[in-house]
Amino acid sequence: MPEEKELEIKIKWLNNEFFVMEKKSQGGDWIKVVEIQENAHIAALAEHLKQLCLADITAHLDAIMSEMTAS
Repeated sequence: MPEEKELEIKIKWLNNEFFVMEKKSQGGDWIKVVEIQENAHIAALAEHLKQLCLADITAHLDAIMSEMTAS
């Protein structure tokens, strides 16, 4: 029987201070996808930050759907 899989994504932020997106690895450790601090001009990077996060999530969804439709 196939093994159930799970993907956990955590996003933490504080307005004008920081934004962090992490995902849990298969081994259980949290891996930072992106981390931006206040001195990085978050407002100027917001759209790029959003696209980066969406690209990571979309890559996972593409892999999941490929796996599900292959069987």
